[in-house]
Amino acid sequence: GGHGHEGGHGHGAECEEEACDDPSHGHSHSGSSRKETTAKTRFNIDSFVYRADRPFETSRLVAVLNEWPLPRKDVAAGMLLAGILTGAQGSWGPEGSSASPLSPVIRSKGFVWLSSEGRRSIFWSQAGRHLALEKADELTWENSHSWKQELVFIGAGMDRARIESALDRALVTKPELEALQQRLDRDEDVTESLRFAIGDRVECRVGPDEWEGGVVVGVGYREPDWPASRATAPYQVRLSDGTLIFAPFDDDQVIRVPL
Repeated sequence: GGHGHEGGHGHGAECEEEACDDPSHGHSHSGSSRKETTAKTRFNIDSFVYRADRPFETSRLVAVLNEWPLPRKDVAAGMLLAGILTGAQGSWGPEGSSASPLSPVIRSKGFVWLSSEGRRSIFWSQAGRHLALEKADELTWENSHSWKQELVFIGAGMDRARIESALDRALVTKPELEALQQRLDRDEDVTESLRFAIGDRVECRVGPDEWEGGVVVGVGYREPDWPASRATAPYQVRLSDGTLIFAPFDDDQVIRVPL
């Protein structure tokens, strides 16, 4: 199976005041007529945990996220998502009429894996109209050896089944996962023997007899839409004019020590 899901109500400490209106406080009532939390009853605020044991296929997840009417979607520098994730206008929140099942989500956070980011997990954090995706140093492939991902969603009037279905469709398929694992193993072999490291000054061939200086800013570079069968480029380089390019081969005919 691809994933499991778990629901839950009530966030934060238990609040002892019967008349407490804070929607973030859970309330427990003893006795046989145990009510749902005040937040759930009064504001229809609910939460659930989405779980999966396969990474997201980057372009399919981007298609889901680009429909989410959040004007601000920030991506950490160096992530392949940077050029393809876009802010979207539209009504948001409980009254949202957007087609996106994520419209009613008020807060979400967790760790995810993306096919384009390899064995580097991503921290997903959304509050209100702002989503941020950044590299997560605390969860590494080396210490987990697992593609498990978890996202907590809190919202008002969420359609959990629609959200889960949209996210499930964005997961890599089993054949895609096998191809991804093979490519990542191959990439590790490639990046272990590279001549240059991040921060090294280099010259790149940009024309038949034309070279430009730059700095290596990434190793093991891939474009988001490259199929798994396409070899990973050894380097991403920022040229002196700021342009980002990639070197397809680690070879003196393509990238060299500055003369």
